Amino acid sequence: MHADVQKRLTTTVAHVIGEPPPLITLRQRSPFAPQELEKMLRAALPARFAITGTMDRRLVIAEHDTPEKWTIADLSGNPHATRTWPAWTDRHLRADTPDSWLSTGVVSEDGFHRLSRPVMLARIGPPAAPPGPGTAARQQRRRRRARRLRLGVLACHR
Repeated sequence: MHADVQKRLTTTVAHVIGEPPPLITLRQRSPFAPQELEKMLRAALPARFAITGTMDRRLVIAEHDTPEKWTIADLSGNPHATRTWPAWTDRHLRADTPDSWLSTGVVSEDGFHRLSRPVMLARIGPPAAPPGPGTAARQQRRRRRARRLRLGVLACHR
């Protein structure tokens, strides 16, 4: 799995810069460590980028040298169409080929600004009911759903 993510990361950088990046730079880094991934991308990419999403659906959005041209890559290898996108992305982020994990696309300034801000999930309401039968399984389903829906920023470079 680690090798697949590194291969997709190499392909993503090549897609943005138009040529294969130095492989040694990529192989020394772990794509699962956000700080290491940010360092590597900062050295390899020509413009702004954001690393976002959960660990199992890491998303890299990178601007090309050409203004208003972006690469959108899902490092899990799943097509963009399989992702549950937050409602705000409808007007601010669009992949040209949603049936692929790697695509050029459009990201508005507001969209990039939104990607560059951390998202905090909080529960506001009455205290939870005392635990009952099946509570642990229900909580686990809620946590899993929250991880799938969360689109929190891990790193951002301008």
